[in-house]
Amino acid sequence: MNKADWSGSTPLHFAASVGVQGVTTALLDGIDQDRRTDYTQRPDNNGMFPIHIAASVGSMDTITSLVNADQDCATLRDNVKGRTLLHIAIENRKYKVVKLVCKDPRFKETLNLEDNDGNTALHLAVKKRDEYIFTYLLQNKAVELNHVNLEGYTPLDLAKVIRMEDYFASPQVYA
Repeated sequence: MNKADWSGSTPLHFAASVGVQGVTTALLDGIDQDRRTDYTQRPDNNGMFPIHIAASVGSMDTITSLVNADQDCATLRDNVKGRTLLHIAIENRKYKVVKLVCKDPRFKETLNLEDNDGNTALHLAVKKRDEYIFTYLLQNKAVELNHVNLEGYTPLDLAKVIRMEDYFASPQVYA
């Protein structure tokens, strides 16, 4: 179960990438409760944890299963850019994941975590110019509006710097 392939991916990474309902839960059920973090918190060679893989493909069942098994998964950062599952979901425009993180209180600590550039999820939503993600984040009162990234910008400052007629370019397909 904990054997990795040439890319450092374990069966849990593969289950997260496929997102077949029930597979992650079945894998985790076969692991002793006190050893689950050995599996849920093991990065692949790219520094991605299973929860990051799940966020990148929008695998809701996998994310829920991982957090149910190990609450600390919600705040894991990848080993390359310091991104959380929320950063990765925003970068990949996985709206259902963003919505889950914004509405589920188990993810409250994740909402304002910074990546290695000091950007929070709100900074990334502005950079992506994504109205839907921006709206999901603003609906959560725990999201900090005035967080300053390493460049010295709050999300509002960043929007001003972008200086576009239409700050938000809504995606063509709402998924």
